[in-house]
Amino acid sequence: MASECADRAGEGVMSKRVLYGWWFAPQNGRLAHDDRRRVRVGVTHTVDDDMLALCQHGLHASQKLLDALQYARSTILYRVRLSGKIVVGTNKVCASKREYLTRVCVIKILRRFIQAPK
Repeated sequence: MASECADRAGEGVMSKRVLYGWWFAPQNGRLAHDDRRRVRVGVTHTVDDDMLALCQHGLHASQKLLDALQYARSTILYRVRLSGKIVVGTNKVCASKREYLTRVCVIKILRRFIQAPK
């Protein structure tokens, strides 16, 4: 797993733009860091946009699937839409709004990837 704050060097702030990304949910299907809200397709979570900071506060995701993989804590992958205030880093972003569009359990895909001949 990548360092939690390795991405902060490329930090830039945007607002009123929509980005799409990938996010691996915790295995229990709830947000982490004492938030505990349930994650489900069709739900949009929001956080205070005055507090946004990569690796510290916000609803994170990666625009590239391979970037998201380094932050994976489970095999539950969501395609997400980020909006509101957005902070963009090198390999991840955080936003004040994250909508869950599609849920995929990727365990079979990851097993095939690991077992693929080299």
